[in-house]
Amino acid sequence: MAYVYSEEIIEQADLADGGMLPIHSLPPVVRANSSPSNCYAFLGFDNDADNLLLSEIKAGRFFVGIRGFIKYRDVFDRERETFFRHVWRSSHGIPGLEDFEHAEWVKSGRPEENRET
Repeated sequence: MAYVYSEEIIEQADLADGGMLPIHSLPPVVRANSSPSNCYAFLGFDNDADNLLLSEIKAGRFFVGIRGFIKYRDVFDRERETFFRHVWRSSHGIPGLEDFEHAEWVKSGRPEENRET
Protein backbone atom coordinates (compact mmCIF):
# COMPACT_ATOMS: atom_id res chain seq x y z
CA MET A 1 0.00 0.00 0.00
CA ALA A 2 1.26 3.48 -0.82
CA TYR A 3 0.07 6.70 0.80
CA VAL A 4 0.89 10.41 1.11
CA TYR A 5 0.63 12.43 4.33
CA SER A 6 2.15 15.44 6.04
CA GLU A 7 5.11 15.24 8.45
CA GLU A 8 2.78 15.47 11.47
CA ILE A 9 0.78 12.43 10.40
CA ILE A 10 3.20 10.18 8.47
CA GLU A 11 4.67 8.59 11.65
CA GLN A 12 1.39 8.00 13.52
CA ALA A 13 1.18 4.46 14.83
CA ASP A 14 -2.30 3.65 13.55
CA LEU A 15 -1.92 5.29 10.13
CA ALA A 16 -3.77 3.22 7.53
CA ASP A 17 -4.19 0.20 9.86
CA GLY A 18 -7.42 -0.74 8.10
CA GLY A 19 -6.27 0.11 4.60
CA MET A 20 -4.19 -2.88 3.55
CA LEU A 21 -5.39 -3.95 0.12
CA PRO A 22 -4.00 -6.74 -2.08
CA ILE A 23 -1.80 -5.99 -5.08
CA HIS A 24 -4.08 -7.24 -7.82
CA SER A 25 -1.28 -7.87 -10.33
CA LEU A 26 0.55 -10.11 -7.85
CA PRO A 27 -0.54 -13.76 -7.87
CA PRO A 28 -1.55 -15.26 -4.48
CA VAL A 29 1.20 -17.88 -4.79
CA VAL A 30 4.66 -17.15 -6.19
CA ARG A 31 6.73 -20.27 -6.85
CA ALA A 32 10.45 -20.31 -5.99
CA ASN A 33 11.48 -20.65 -9.63
CA SER A 34 9.13 -17.91 -10.90
CA SER A 35 10.40 -14.99 -12.94
CA PRO A 36 10.56 -11.65 -11.09
CA SER A 37 7.31 -9.71 -11.13
CA ASN A 38 7.08 -5.92 -11.22
CA CYS A 39 4.25 -4.52 -9.11
CA TYR A 40 3.42 -0.92 -8.36
CA ALA A 41 0.88 1.36 -6.75
CA PHE A 42 -0.60 4.43 -8.37
CA LEU A 43 -0.91 7.61 -6.37
CA GLY A 44 -3.03 9.10 -9.20
CA PHE A 45 -1.95 12.54 -10.35
CA ASP A 46 -4.47 13.31 -13.05
CA ASN A 47 -6.49 16.25 -11.72
CA ASP A 48 -5.88 19.62 -10.03
CA ALA A 49 -6.18 18.24 -6.48
CA ASP A 50 -3.70 15.46 -7.27
CA ASN A 51 -1.31 17.91 -8.90
CA LEU A 52 -1.45 20.07 -5.77
CA LEU A 53 -0.57 16.99 -3.71
CA LEU A 54 2.38 16.25 -6.01
CA SER A 55 3.68 19.81 -5.64
CA GLU A 56 3.48 19.45 -1.84
CA ILE A 57 5.53 16.24 -2.06
CA LYS A 58 8.13 17.94 -4.26
CA ALA A 59 8.28 20.85 -1.80
CA GLY A 60 8.92 18.47 1.10
CA ARG A 61 5.72 19.27 2.98
CA PHE A 62 4.12 15.89 2.27
CA PHE A 63 5.77 12.48 2.25
CA VAL A 64 5.26 9.22 0.38
CA GLY A 65 5.01 6.12 2.53
CA ILE A 66 4.64 2.42 1.81
CA ARG A 67 3.67 -0.48 4.01
CA GLY A 68 2.90 -4.10 3.52
CA PHE A 69 3.75 -7.68 4.37
CA ILE A 70 4.94 -10.86 2.73
CA LYS A 71 3.95 -14.30 3.99
CA TYR A 72 5.69 -17.37 2.65
CA ARG A 73 6.87 -20.90 3.38
CA ASP A 74 10.65 -21.36 3.22
CA VAL A 75 12.53 -24.34 1.75
CA PHE A 76 12.42 -26.06 5.17
CA ASP A 77 8.60 -25.79 5.19
CA ARG A 78 8.56 -23.09 7.91
CA GLU A 79 5.99 -20.29 7.78
CA ARG A 80 7.68 -16.88 7.45
CA GLU A 81 6.39 -13.30 7.59
CA THR A 82 8.04 -9.99 6.77
CA PHE A 83 6.29 -6.71 7.63
CA PHE A 84 7.57 -3.33 6.42
CA ARG A 85 6.68 0.34 6.73
CA HIS A 86 8.91 2.95 5.08
CA VAL A 87 8.90 6.65 4.20
CA TRP A 88 10.81 8.21 1.27
CA ARG A 89 13.26 10.70 2.82
CA SER A 90 16.22 12.73 1.64
CA SER A 91 19.56 12.55 3.45
CA HIS A 92 19.90 16.29 2.80
CA GLY A 93 16.90 16.99 4.99
CA ILE A 94 15.00 18.30 1.99
CA PRO A 95 12.67 15.47 1.06
CA GLY A 96 11.07 15.33 -2.32
CA LEU A 97 10.64 13.32 -5.46
CA GLU A 98 13.35 15.14 -7.41
CA ASP A 99 16.20 14.48 -4.95
CA PHE A 100 16.67 10.82 -5.97
CA GLU A 101 20.45 10.80 -5.54
CA HIS A 102 20.18 11.59 -1.84
CA ALA A 103 16.88 9.96 -0.93
CA GLU A 104 15.98 6.49 0.28
CA TRP A 105 13.25 4.44 1.89
CA VAL A 106 13.62 4.77 5.69
CA LYS A 107 11.89 2.55 8.25
CA SER A 108 9.04 4.25 10.06
CA GLY A 109 6.26 3.31 12.45
CA ARG A 110 6.34 0.84 15.32
CA PRO A 111 8.88 -2.01 15.62
CA GLU A 112 6.16 -4.60 14.90
CA GLU A 113 5.53 -2.87 11.55
CA ASN A 114 9.15 -3.65 10.56
CA ARG A 115 9.78 -7.22 11.57
CA GLU A 116 10.44 -10.62 10.12
CA THR A 117 10.26 -14.20 11.30
